[in-house]
Amino acid sequence: MNQPDPERLLRSFGIETPEELDLEAIAWNLGVVNVKMRELDGCEARIVGKGDVAIISVDPRGIPTRRRFSIAHELGHWMCHRGRSSFCRAEDMQEGAAKNPAERQANTFAARLLLPDYLLQPIARRLPKLTVKALREVADRFQTSLTATALRLIETNVCPTMMVAYGRSGRLWFAKSRLVPDRWFPASELHHDSYAFDLLHNAGAEQPNPRRIGADAFFDRWGADRHDVEEQSYRVSDDQIVTLIHFRDADMLEDR
Repeated sequence: MNQPDPERLLRSFGIETPEELDLEAIAWNLGVVNVKMRELDGCEARIVGKGDVAIISVDPRGIPTRRRFSIAHELGHWMCHRGRSSFCRAEDMQEGAAKNPAERQANTFAARLLLPDYLLQPIARRLPKLTVKALREVADRFQTSLTATALRLIETNVCPTMMVAYGRSGRLWFAKSRLVPDRWFPASELHHDSYAFDLLHNAGAEQPNPRRIGADAFFDRWGADRHDVEEQSYRVSDDQIVTLIHFRDADMLEDR
């Protein structure tokens, strides 16, 4: 089944603001007759359907933004993979990190349903740069996680920004605006001089504002030491952070 356009669906329902994104009402209009909260073993959510109707079950032990993403993810399966069974584990719904193609497709559908371009881009264009404070304000309005929100804001290509997820074993994944040339590939390990290193390994405090640092703290290619970037990180869990890297030097954005 071809991937449907979540934005077209939302427009057809007359949704004009983030506050009108009522997932259960949207699910009902798509044939999901019930969204039930019940404890599940071995998965975060599941959808069971027959014909043109379905029921979504979501584990209530997750945080509200997680449960919301889980519902949108299962709607992605309903719209894209109808007729297949679906038992979604936590790792299947990791924004930016899903390996299974069907799970990636469901994640993409969920992200675009929760953060549609036509509602997000006008907000993104008012951001001078992507900071954690701005990210939290947008995420609160859309009721989405910081990571899902950051990924979608980066996709808008309004700000020359990269986001990199790091664990104690090194880089996990990254995403970047198309404004950032491909030659800037993030290092596999955090530099000990970076504020991100302190947050991850030394349980440091989150920075209230982005801080300027040499680009060679994040990029180990030739010439990185001649440039500065701005970094700011937030904690995802005790052993994972996400770092936002803002490219402040126009020379770094030249497509050489």
